Amino acid sequence: TVMCHKPTDVIVSFGMNDVNRGLYSGSLDAKVASEKREAMERSVDALGSIIKELKKRNVRVSVMTPTPYDALTMSEQTALIGVDVALRELSDWFLMTAAQMSICAVDMNMKFYEHLKNTNRAGLQIIKNDRVHPNEYGHELMAQIFLKEQGFDLEITEDKDALSQI
Repeated sequence: TVMCHKPTDVIVSFGMNDVNRGLYSGSLDAKVASEKREAMERSVDALGSIIKELKKRNVRVSVMTPTPYDALTMSEQTALIGVDVALRELSDWFLMTAAQMSICAVDMNMKFYEHLKNTNRAGLQIIKNDRVHPNEYGHELMAQIFLKEQGFDLEITEDKDALSQI
């Protein structure tokens, strides 16, 4: 647990495992649909509980939505059906929860997705071939987006050479 370190600030983020990525193999079964909904509800409930506990301990909390699932890039990894939509829905729930609880939120999902579209056209990959995890440049881009959203004055770049200088 992070609390043993007595943090003053915590960034909370969820991702693929929290929407149960295994449920997105293409089944439209009613049971699978119910399990997807339950996974989403558990994640939203968990976020609320985490925020409440951190605030109770006077920790400043920020929420960062998950990076998107990359269904755009050509990859040997078969694209999971609908998981990108589930991550966007989770992001929307997280943004609403953050607003209701009056805490800072960074919509990494939407901002990263916009860069994902641009970098794919430019030939720069920012997500690993697993379609889930940001690579080295993706993590640098995430840092830029997060800092800019926190009010730091910087130019967000998709240039590979510029990213490698960060």
